[in-house]
Amino acid sequence: MFFLNIMFSLILSVSGGILLQKHGYVWGGSLLTVGILFLIYTIIYYSRKNKRIDLRNKKRIEKKIMIGVFLLIVSIASMET
Repeated sequence: MFFLNIMFSLILSVSGGILLQKHGYVWGGSLLTVGILFLIYTIIYYSRKNKRIDLRNKKRIEKKIMIGVFLLIVSIASMET
């Protein structure tokens, strides 16, 4: 469920970036903002829910979160050009 939430927020952010590029600030900016806020909420919720995470699983989760954040930064950077 955690990774599904992250993927959903990334889809919202990328589609918001595309809409922002093509059609304007109202729809694209709101979708991008909702995607970023949902990503932050998901990370905070699951980090509080799983206080005790074994080390192997924690490394894997951190790697996937970093990949998600990297993709989000790339989508925002592609939106700027």
